[in-house]
Amino acid sequence: MAVCLLLLSCSYPLAAELWTQMFRDQLAEARAGDPEAQYEVGIMYLKGQGTRPDRDAAIKWLRAAAAEGVEQARERLHRMAENERRFARRLEKAQAGDADARYDVALMLIKGKGVAVDRARARKWLEQAVAQGYSKAASRLGILYYKGEAGRPDYARARKLFESVAADNVLAQYYLGEMYATGKGVKQDARKAIDWYRKAAAGGFHRAMGKVINLEEELKMRERRRQRLAREAVHEPPTPELGAAPPAQAVGSAKKASKPAVPAASGKTSVSAKKGRKAPRRAVPASPLDRLAARRWTRNGKDVDFLPSGVTECERDKAGLVCFSKELDRVSGGNRVHYRVKSVITPAGKGFRIAYQNLVLDVTAPETDGEDDVLGYDDETAQGYRIRTGWTNKHQVRCTTKGARELACVKDGTHHLGLMAR
Repeated sequence: MAVCLLLLSCSYPLAAELWTQMFRDQLAEARAGDPEAQYEVGIMYLKGQGTRPDRDAAIKWLRAAAAEGVEQARERLHRMAENERRFARRLEKAQAGDADARYDVALMLIKGKGVAVDRARARKWLEQAVAQGYSKAASRLGILYYKGEAGRPDYARARKLFESVAADNVLAQYYLGEMYATGKGVKQDARKAIDWYRKAAAGGFHRAMGKVINLEEELKMRERRRQRLAREAVHEPPTPELGAAPPAQAVGSAKKASKPAVPAASGKTSVSAKKGRKAPRRAVPASPLDRLAARRWTRNGKDVDFLPSGVTECERDKAGLVCFSKELDRVSGGNRVHYRVKSVITPAGKGFRIAYQNLVLDVTAPETDGEDDVLGYDDETAQGYRIRTGWTNKHQVRCTTKGARELACVKDGTHHLGLMAR
């Protein structure tokens, strides 16, 4: 389990490389007669971990392990046999014209439950169920086209299928939100995406709520940026309480920016102005927030997600400095949590006060081989109702400056953090 969590936390290329090496090691031990390795090889063939999925090879190695007394292998073979019998029963009904059975058969083929994965064959069964007016089949076929699970993505077909059942199908509503949010198959439109996500969330599809909040925060950041650029265009003096506005290129970048100019303090017309030239403007000293924003803050060599850094975008507003991180992920309880961080930073004495909270966008479980799927066939719908996304609890951080490139911080009154600037 520890190794699995390690693999989940790695980047995809690295995780794939580790799985490949693990498979080779386990296969060598399995061939040498190690029963536990034979079981692991069987599972890896089922899941396609470190090798291509191969159900027949999986059964061969699981049977070898079971013959040597590995109880897990016997249990797995028993579940696989039960699923094979279920697939045979549902297939018989599907061939007789039962739309619900056709949908089940398609999902079992997509997930490799009781049968080898065959998404092209699944698409045919879904198409037959859709032709019979089966709503769930329409949304699942749309997902198949949207993700390109049986060939190249076909966004036009996906959109048509989603729209055909969007009046009362939360999964179709959610994926229409995805299409408008990403601009796949449609013109990108955050407002329309929010509308579709909201419909799905209102129908109990809790997974969509994090997407609504995320897009709304994106729009707010866009408006802050627009207002800053407008101020800079007319050389608007900074607000007295916050000092000069930071440069456009990324508060949160390690690059130093030039200081904006403001009108001269005197109300008299300058010599330059009399000659028809613009009056020179004196620079305003950078405020504490400006200096904070000009740095890239790290902890133990890693970018901090609630301060200006390589993983955040920051803009000024009346509240202070607002930062919103890019999409991040971490492993928690065996699941991968996808999230962003929003923080509001204000001056406080010789340092700063930071209020931040995580926005959970999605939670994904490790991929299964189809035989141990506890959510059932309608996994996407089931997860959508089960997974709650949105804001987590708010955290408070107080930071004191220790020189130009160091902050001593206390999180929630208990956790001491030492932060450095690059």
